[in-house]
Amino acid sequence: MSSVWWVNTFVGQEAGGNPTCVILDDFDEVTRSRASVARALRAPDTAFVKRAFAGLTIKFFSPLEGEMSFCGQGFIAADAVLRQTTKVAGPFEFLTTDGNVRTYAEPGDDALSWFEILKSQIRIDSGPRHLGHIVDSGRRRAFRQLDSAELENLNLDSSEVIRTCTEYNIKGLCFYAYERRDVLRLRVFTVSLGGREDISTGGAVAGLTPLIPSGKWLVQQGSGHFLNRGELRLNNNIETDRISVGGRVEFVAQGNLL
Repeated sequence: MSSVWWVNTFVGQEAGGNPTCVILDDFDEVTRSRASVARALRAPDTAFVKRAFAGLTIKFFSPLEGEMSFCGQGFIAADAVLRQTTKVAGPFEFLTTDGNVRTYAEPGDDALSWFEILKSQIRIDSGPRHLGHIVDSGRRRAFRQLDSAELENLNLDSSEVIRTCTEYNIKGLCFYAYERRDVLRLRVFTVSLGGREDISTGGAVAGLTPLIPSGKWLVQQGSGHFLNRGELRLNNNIETDRISVGGRVEFVAQGNLL
């Protein structure tokens, strides 16, 4: 039987975070497909981690979309679970279909995990005026800046989100606003949830980097009740060739996949 961990990623004092599952090592896809397991677990995202000769491999699946090439919350969850199970402080190097991604723990704070990618991995294009910019940070999404009031009152129909994403070959619609000098608000509507709003999206936060000033940012994602919110950290240092996205991880349950 495969070991299954259920955690909440990107939690904060006023943020419940995003439910995420991590399945370790011995999953047998001959018996049961990863996509079917993700549908049965019904977490927004499930990460499958396997120790291979060349290193750690990782694959991501959502209940609705199936396999995804990149999942920020999956990296954060996998980092925390591996440090919990192996008692290794890290960092960890994950092999993905789009290249290697490094995760690590913040010194002195084991509850905070980070994933790191090269700035060269992020590509930006100008999109249609009503969408803003198209940014590929592992998944292609549209980003548009709003003021705080517009962002708070934003209400999108899920079917319209899916239609727009299909038309422009993107995976989500992202809207952001500046709250204070180092604080951003972000709302993301994604195909992996059938067009509904996502609580916290590490890849989307990474996608902000070409659009915002350099520095360390606190990103508050989601809206309404604290269970519909996530709290993410972004290090966008202009002097390095890398960016990092981090968040706190809350362990909920561990067991075996039947």
